[in-house]
Amino acid sequence: MPTYLRRWRDDVGHAANPRALFGDPASPLIDEGEFVLSNELPEGSGYFRIFRAIAAGHRTYGAIKTFADIDIQRQLDRLLALELVERQTPVTEDPSRTKRSVYRIADNFLASWFRFVYPNRADIARGLGRQVADRSILPNLSDHMGEPWEEICRGFVRDEAARGRLPVRLSRVGRWWNTDHSTEIDVVGMDGRRVVLAGSVKWSTRVGRSELDRLRRATESLPNRSEDIHLVLFARQTVEGIDDHDVSKFTAADLYD
Repeated sequence: MPTYLRRWRDDVGHAANPRALFGDPASPLIDEGEFVLSNELPEGSGYFRIFRAIAAGHRTYGAIKTFADIDIQRQLDRLLALELVERQTPVTEDPSRTKRSVYRIADNFLASWFRFVYPNRADIARGLGRQVADRSILPNLSDHMGEPWEEICRGFVRDEAARGRLPVRLSRVGRWWNTDHSTEIDVVGMDGRRVVLAGSVKWSTRVGRSELDRLRRATESLPNRSEDIHLVLFARQTVEGIDDHDVSKFTAADLYD
């Protein structure tokens, strides 16, 4: 939302902004999550427990239900209908038939608010917002950015495929993981029923040969994998030391060029 972005100051360091936006009890963003949702989803009806569970890393149906400690089916169905929560399945499977699903908060601001602000509002109100920012927000920002960055990169791959800028044709793009989540691939592109592209997305400033080797090993677990699968690496600033012909490399600068 533009009103959120206007509150971010480019003339101060990255630590000062979270302290001001989420550490000051007078900041309008402290109650913004509740304000945005209050008309549709009253706090006492279980919806906030589901949001909190997902924000805390409990992504499967069973894990969300255990954390929320309520019967979540009705509330979760409504959140999915409102597109506030998104159900994800491995891109190689039929979403209507598979039980291998995870859930994510679809709105990036709400995901951040429920992870960092909602569980700490009492401390922030007591004037401990600076400590909350330094203890709970700033040390975890890089980890939190991983999922939004992945979504951005998957969208970029879809756009590049639609413009014919990739060496393979894609009919579907998503993510993939095996049954026990021991192997996960951030970007998987399919041409019909064949997997023709696989990618690794890292919020790290630099990515190199070791991540490419890890990605190659992970692709061996993919079903219906093409023999000449194309690989993609994403890093925040630099992909270095890789000239392989079957690998595309992108950074944040490429995505916003």
